[in-house]
Amino acid sequence: MVITKQLKKGMEAKLLGLFYRDYIDKFGRGVRNLDEFPILITAAEIYLARMPELQERTGNLIRYRFVDITEELKAQGLLRFDNHTSYYLTEEGYRQGGMTRWDKCLDFCNRNAGMAVVVAVVSALISIASLVVAIVALSITPGATAPTPSSCVVPLESPSSPEARSDFPTSLNASARRS
Repeated sequence: MVITKQLKKGMEAKLLGLFYRDYIDKFGRGVRNLDEFPILITAAEIYLARMPELQERTGNLIRYRFVDITEELKAQGLLRFDNHTSYYLTEEGYRQGGMTRWDKCLDFCNRNAGMAVVVAVVSALISIASLVVAIVALSITPGATAPTPSSCVVPLESPSSPEARSDFPTSLNASARRS
């Protein structure tokens, strides 16, 4: 097996989360102490217990992906390098490192406005389905059978003239005769 130096999906986010947790443990919440929290380029051993995938092993040869991942985080603007021996979290790195799954979902939806249309359509479909269920549930009473379409139709009697109808107002009958 050859050492690939390849980063797997999610490795950057996991290491960034470890940096964030260590920072919170030491300084608490807030970005005021970011410059006082160095991440040494030789710190791979510190994070290896919590992130075993940092290590790539081939026979007797072991290579750490720590610097590769930190360089990737630096390229994304989540870490900065002091040009000596240490990386530091940036404000954006602090913000992304502290994001929960729910925060990431909301961030995704905020950045992708087209998702609002999908959510609206799904909501409309759910509303229509619940309306149909409510209508069906209200139309069936316990112990009764569902109404058939023919039992819902009330036949209308159509008299030949308005005078023949008893419920027709007489004042209209008189005005209709005069014209």
